[in-house]
Amino acid sequence: MAHLVVLKGKGTEGFENSEENAERLYEQLQAAGIEVLYDDRDESPGVKFNDADLIGLPIRLTVSARAMKTRRGGIQTP
Repeated sequence: MAHLVVLKGKGTEGFENSEENAERLYEQLQAAGIEVLYDDRDESPGVKFNDADLIGLPIRLTVSARAMKTRRGGIQTP
């Protein structure tokens, strides 16, 4: 199971595009048979990451406007 996190940066510039990309990634992962917890809550990154650690999800994928600008995503495994 993977934890897909969408992060809002300061302001909302570029967030809509991040959300669209995260939804596309979610659909692709689901189609590949991977269970995904899609976290698009309006919470801070720390809250989202802490919740994932408490649940014990082994893989975290992070999508944000900043990561998209640099064409880098975030993948974390234990």
